[in-house]
Amino acid sequence: MNRNPLRTTARMRVVLAAGGLVAAFTGLAAAPALAADPQPIHGHQIHGTVKSVNTGAKSFVVDTSTPDDVKHGDVTVQLPNNLSRPGKAGQHGQGKAKSHLAASIDDVKVGTRVVVQGTLESGKFNARRVHVLPAKEITHAVGEVQSYTNGTLTVKLADNSTKTFKVTSDTKFHPEGKSAANLTPPGAKVTVVAKDGEAKNIVFLAS
Repeated sequence: MNRNPLRTTARMRVVLAAGGLVAAFTGLAAAPALAADPQPIHGHQIHGTVKSVNTGAKSFVVDTSTPDDVKHGDVTVQLPNNLSRPGKAGQHGQGKAKSHLAASIDDVKVGTRVVVQGTLESGKFNARRVHVLPAKEITHAVGEVQSYTNGTLTVKLADNSTKTFKVTSDTKFHPEGKSAANLTPPGAKVTVVAKDGEAKNIVFLAS
């Protein structure tokens, strides 16, 4: 039986194309996933955001992760009885953000950004110096309205600390229909997005 050479060639092209697609998807499936486990600390410095503070134990936990990299995960930092001489401001890291040296555990607050210099021993990072970095211009706070008086809003956060914001005529409220009047009486659950202490957006959350 004679076969049409054009049809045979077309079939071969389809088979080869399908094979190429299979190979491509196989290659994608075999691609290594991003590391999800914390990486070991090899240097003498870590940086991140303070997640919790144990005042009695003179220790705190730093979350070193970023949206793209787990880095070292949560690291427990142990303070010595005496930190390096505090109070001297200076530039640290990239940019022109000025830090100050912490004098004691009282200078370390949940949510602050820190750079810690020290050594890792027995699962804890023993601090020699703790640089407290200035707060970012944009603040994102989630909590419960504690008070609202004369344009000043105080929000109680999950760790029982509070943050105060200035509410102005430029502050936007969400969802539609909400306003500053809904900040009283206290108790409403809100998300506040602020810049330099001034509330730019206030979102009322479902109770």
